[in-house]
Amino acid sequence: MLISKKRSFMGELGSPLNTIAHEIIHWEKHQKFFEILALLNQEETNLSCKVSPDVTPEALQGVEKAVWWAEWQANALALRILMPRVYFDDIFPKIIEEKYSTPYRRTGDVMENALESVAKCFGVSRYEAKLRALQLGYKCAEGSFLYVNGGYKYPYVFNPDALGEYQTFLLDEKNFERLYDEAESFAALFESEAFVYLGYLVCINDEKYVKYLGEDKGYELTQYGLEHVDECCLKFNRNYELNKSSGDYYNMCYLSQNINAASFSETRNIDEEDMQDKKEQAVERQKLKEEGIRVMQILRNLPNSFSGTLNAHMKRLDAYNPRTNRRGKFTNMELAIRTGLSEDYISQLRNDETRVSLESVCALCIGMHLHPILSMDLIKKSKNDFPDDEEGFFGHYLIQHHFMDTLAFCNTQLKAEGYRTWGKIVA
Repeated sequence: MLISKKRSFMGELGSPLNTIAHEIIHWEKHQKFFEILALLNQEETNLSCKVSPDVTPEALQGVEKAVWWAEWQANALALRILMPRVYFDDIFPKIIEEKYSTPYRRTGDVMENALESVAKCFGVSRYEAKLRALQLGYKCAEGSFLYVNGGYKYPYVFNPDALGEYQTFLLDEKNFERLYDEAESFAALFESEAFVYLGYLVCINDEKYVKYLGEDKGYELTQYGLEHVDECCLKFNRNYELNKSSGDYYNMCYLSQNINAASFSETRNIDEEDMQDKKEQAVERQKLKEEGIRVMQILRNLPNSFSGTLNAHMKRLDAYNPRTNRRGKFTNMELAIRTGLSEDYISQLRNDETRVSLESVCALCIGMHLHPILSMDLIKKSKNDFPDDEEGFFGHYLIQHHFMDTLAFCNTQLKAEGYRTWGKIVA
């Protein structure tokens, strides 16, 4: 067997060892088959191993079809012989653990470095190590060594449990265009600008997950997005169809330097349930973003004093009047009813810098249903704060999570725990 140093199976994606293993499989498994070919046709003096087959087995018949499957068998077994499960499963986890002890900045860096190391152990290319890792169930290897349209993409990671047996986050441009044309629900994600396509991933359009680099460069994942792809990117179902393409011939759908080459081997359909979850998540994040803008604008326009802030809140709020079934001005009387504090006292708090207790301020916050950020601002301006004990923790919890409830509800919770109640509730 003569092996050229400059040429090996799958070019730089493969390795000389893979080429040797491929040919050894032919020698071991296909000798009799080759002898039969030679008997049938004396011109058959060698078996040509093509990197990319011209046709699929369905388009072939007889001897040509048998040759196709002989090639498929050699390709499918080569990596399994070079990197047996028992050795790979013993070495790879140890290397990952070792890499985690080094100061890499991202989990994706750890995976790429681990794959580089295990590739050296077995004398194969890093792409072959990646494929073997995927074959053996190390799903997070999917996000390593990605080259898209001639450019390197930072490695991404995700919770392995997020992907099913035949699922992926990767979506090449060919299948993106197909899904965009064929699935109205998929196209609607981009028309609403709720999602963006990164050339290989479909991600929620939120600054937590993606950042805009400009018209020429488009979007890329943020540091958080790179570490939490399962949280922000859509999943797709992989469906191998040999009658439509020849990509599965080498079982190398993840190996190509250009992710677009994955369209050889897979047609991908949307995980509808995941898409619906991500759509709802995007809607909720948009609502949260809008709420953040609203609250922070209110906060920035508030005075520096307690009395001025209380007065500003009451002027911007309105109240529901059950007698008229209308909303109107938020009066001292309305707040007094909600808090048990007297109208005169509330009027005094609005006009003078009067010393006020933490319990009274909390009653005012709940009575006005202030957002927790606005409540904490008002408490701070009153020169109060929650004590560093269990009662303080519980009070902070009520302000954070029950600001839309009544003061009576909050006081019921405080009484049950044996803590002081807020305001002055009149029986």
